[in-house]
Amino acid sequence: AICIFFFLGVSYRSELNFGLAIKQALWMTYRCGFPRMRPYLHTDDTGWGCMLRSAQMLMANALLRHLALDAMPWHQIQQRVLQWFVDSTGVEAVYSIHNLTRCGQLYDILPGEWYGPGIAACILRDLCECHRHKLGGPAIKLVVTPAGKLLCIETILDKMTRYTLDHDHAAKTQPFTKSSNNGLNHDPLVKPQPRILSPAHEQCSPASVRRLAYDKRLELPWEAALVIFMPLRLGLEELETEYIPELLYAIRLRQSLGLIGGQPRRALFFPGMYQLNCTPHLVGFDPHTVQPALLTEDCSDLPVDSICCNAPTSVNPDGLDPSLALGFYCCGRDDFLSFCNEMRRLPRNGRKQMLLNITEAHGDAPETDLGTIDRPFSYPCHGEGTREDWEVI
Repeated sequence: AICIFFFLGVSYRSELNFGLAIKQALWMTYRCGFPRMRPYLHTDDTGWGCMLRSAQMLMANALLRHLALDAMPWHQIQQRVLQWFVDSTGVEAVYSIHNLTRCGQLYDILPGEWYGPGIAACILRDLCECHRHKLGGPAIKLVVTPAGKLLCIETILDKMTRYTLDHDHAAKTQPFTKSSNNGLNHDPLVKPQPRILSPAHEQCSPASVRRLAYDKRLELPWEAALVIFMPLRLGLEELETEYIPELLYAIRLRQSLGLIGGQPRRALFFPGMYQLNCTPHLVGFDPHTVQPALLTEDCSDLPVDSICCNAPTSVNPDGLDPSLALGFYCCGRDDFLSFCNEMRRLPRNGRKQMLLNITEAHGDAPETDLGTIDRPFSYPCHGEGTREDWEVI
């Protein structure tokens, strides 16, 4: 039997190495006995938290990949990531089930109700913003593509660089004047020298100025890695089988973080797949196991069986619910552009509608907003912790 394995963006020819990779990934499940979700009575998420646990797994393994670039032993990286996911209302447990449900209330979803993959992605986006800018977390920017299956490169570049059209317009209209010290002792970081623009530049059309700004963004380095969530609806009641080749292609990409989805009201995390004699199977991490809550941020003595999936589930792709979300990790600008080029090669099977449409600029498609929600999310929960509250606007 010919078998090829893919797991979190890496291909394996050996089943042994594939199994080792599975054991290094983090597994999140239902937990019971954690602090009450005030003002509600929930002390466990059994029966309703599977999508949130699946989203936790995708995010946790994205953080593992990001921190793996540091020169740290793997077990220390795992412990560092796990402390952000313990079942606590504390400040450092930014991705705890408590903070996920609290943020979910901004989307009109209460603890105990069903969370879809799109809502789960938006919740992670907001908490990731909190983690980075308030708690000094890893330099990661998380964006969620809109429901119209559209990824705009210009929008991503806007988010990932500090260069904007306003800066270019300000430089264009600012008159050039000599400084009083004729440039001596000039500090370019505090007060950059004004630009001298040619008459040709002054006559540029708005489209030309926009193109110059776009090209400039392409040249600028990124200050953070990028995690992309793509919520998709690939059918009405059942997954349209025409999308399966594209879906499997996306999971095999080097930037893949897998997908969250599964069956109706039974979500799983799918970090990889294997192909046995040309028949594909998805590898699923099932959160539907109830374990005691993780109540301490010191994860050094945590039983390995509690966080490692020893028996992953095998699922046929055509059995998936049509509502799902793909995840991808791009370590920088070049990795993102490479990802876009790979996504443009998705097999289309003669269909006009693709799994994902990638456009270069806003003018190529309706303008989209990949920013945070327009309602404030304060942090931390219930006034606990030592850091002051803050808001994402």
